[in-house]
Amino acid sequence: MRLLIIVDDYSGGAGNMAQLLALNGKKQGLDVSLLPLWVKSRPRYNLSGIKCFENRAANLKSRVLNLLRAMVFIRRTVAAEDFDAVVSFITNNSILAVFALLGKKMPVIASERHNIKARIPEGMWRLLMRLAYCRASRVTVQFEHFRDFDKGRFRHKTVVTPNIIQAAPAVKDYRRQEDTPVIHFVSCARLVPVKGLDTMIECFKKIHDHNPRTQLNIYGEGRERKYLQGLVIRYGLEDTVLLRGKTSNPYAELVKNDIYLMTSEQEGFPNALGEAMAVGLPSVVFECHEGIRDLVGAGGFAVQPGDQQEFMKKALLLCQDSELREKMGKEALSRSKRYRPERVLKIWKKCIGEAIC
Repeated sequence: MRLLIIVDDYSGGAGNMAQLLALNGKKQGLDVSLLPLWVKSRPRYNLSGIKCFENRAANLKSRVLNLLRAMVFIRRTVAAEDFDAVVSFITNNSILAVFALLGKKMPVIASERHNIKARIPEGMWRLLMRLAYCRASRVTVQFEHFRDFDKGRFRHKTVVTPNIIQAAPAVKDYRRQEDTPVIHFVSCARLVPVKGLDTMIECFKKIHDHNPRTQLNIYGEGRERKYLQGLVIRYGLEDTVLLRGKTSNPYAELVKNDIYLMTSEQEGFPNALGEAMAVGLPSVVFECHEGIRDLVGAGGFAVQPGDQQEFMKKALLLCQDSELREKMGKEALSRSKRYRPERVLKIWKKCIGEAIC
């Protein structure tokens, strides 16, 4: 089975998942190619053996011309190759893919890789989405809760395809903890407003005031670095809140820590939280949608977005109780195994098979 995955770029959650799907699909006999429409970054993984069709022409000043060129690129690529189906990640790309392939007997699966219920397109793009998704063979979302997007208009053809959580090379060894350790909190996120990292730093200040033997490590880069660093200085946390930049090996960094934090205003399937679960870290997270609680389960605490008092309370509870950290960490690891590549690919294979038929 030959599959083409269309994605924005190699970066971000969708780009990461496209690469994992291609690499793990190859191990299970699928021939998966990638088509990044707006290449801005390098792949996170070694993609040798994976065919990549990069749209290098999408750099014009006119957005309309860029979109038209992208559609032409999609159509020409599909015409030149013998694909069985096309999967397009993210709403706008799916719209382009469906209309680019009009007149071709090519199944197109529109795959939403964010919370489409919270980020439904407006105006013309909503109309185009509805037209495109009516023609799409299948639509996929990351959580059952998302299937009712756009008033359940496409529920009959919508399949839940969660993200892949790969097994970590090493997991947290709680037996090696010191009697009175510094508790290391950690978060991995782009430094952008929607991730709510200013709220996280504010919460951590209160946590640190109650328990000075704490530290917060934040991995990631983005346009808010200067603002967040200023916040750290204002609160006098230069030695305890560390903006560590990007990491090419998140598992290796996560396993050095004790508790994962997430204060996002919006998420789809949070990959970094999944990676933290895979190394056996308990978490305290904002429940920015119902699927977050389903993902975390008893492996962490999901609190209402913006409730800093409850967030701090749960974080301090984990700080003070090493047995609870271990218990919840082991549960997080166990829950992460539900999203192993072989399980997620089984869902994808069934979805693609139904689309082709």
